[in-house]
Amino acid sequence: MQLVDVAHSLSRASFPDLDALRAEYHWSDRNHRIFGRMFGLRSAALHPGVALSELLEQSAADLAARNPGLIGHVDQVYYCHAVNSTLPFDRDFLGGLVRRAFGCDPELMSVAHGSCASAIMVMRMLAGFAADGPLNVVILTGEKCFFDMLQYADNQGLYGEATAAALLRVGGGGPGTGGGAEVVATATGVFDGLYAPMVDVPKEVTQAFDQAFLPRMTGLVRRLLDSAGLRPDEIDVIFPTHLSPFTSDRVANSVGITRAEIWKANLARIGHCYCGDLFLNYQTWLSEAGDAGRRANILSFASGMTGSYAGIVLKRS
Repeated sequence: MQLVDVAHSLSRASFPDLDALRAEYHWSDRNHRIFGRMFGLRSAALHPGVALSELLEQSAADLAARNPGLIGHVDQVYYCHAVNSTLPFDRDFLGGLVRRAFGCDPELMSVAHGSCASAIMVMRMLAGFAADGPLNVVILTGEKCFFDMLQYADNQGLYGEATAAALLRVGGGGPGTGGGAEVVATATGVFDGLYAPMVDVPKEVTQAFDQAFLPRMTGLVRRLLDSAGLRPDEIDVIFPTHLSPFTSDRVANSVGITRAEIWKANLARIGHCYCGDLFLNYQTWLSEAGDAGRRANILSFASGMTGSYAGIVLKRS
């Protein structure tokens, strides 16, 4: 399976700084210090006044424009998201979007059970379809987090609204731009009944989750390396989880990944864009990496408030 290409909305986003965000969303003094001083966050990628339906359709149309061979040849489309209802639109919206962007009627699914890990969980599932290929699969990600009908929850998350449309080729063959990244390993897990409820969080649940988090992420990365047949020092780039900026550093140290660059350029700029962090980081890094992007082993992982987590290793060669 290959991650062929990603189109996204970052070029059309606005990037208000922390002070502007705080004035509008009224987070606490404590979180303002955490975001700015501890995490080094500077801004978030927002699309004020633009509906989520418009953002997703534009990213899908951009992907089709970059890959004209997709027209009439998309087999499956997944919308991966975290906090909205299962289909946060009119029921026919996704079907209409796909017909307008790609000129066909592929199988459609809306995936939320993994929360922010949903996109990587879908990629793990797709790895089992290789024998049925070639399949052209599009994954859509992105959600609105700051608008009049949603109240900001004052926690330790700084969120962004960038959308992405990712093209995957499952089983080889099919149209695309070429020069993508091979998916060499995926892994998933759950926190054994631990989860992050939205209200009335018992202290013991919070403590148990915090104590379990780093060991589980470390174990996930060890499984990914074993599956990919890679040593820790063969990882070149890590895309960090945007909701917990220090986790990637701590996991890398625990596993012995000493040579890799933990690529944080987007982390400080765009916020946590739910299921789309992997795709947004991949395409932005690729556009900036130059020759370093021609060959690289890339590690990324994510966790969600449902207690699910997932990770992936990509190889460019």
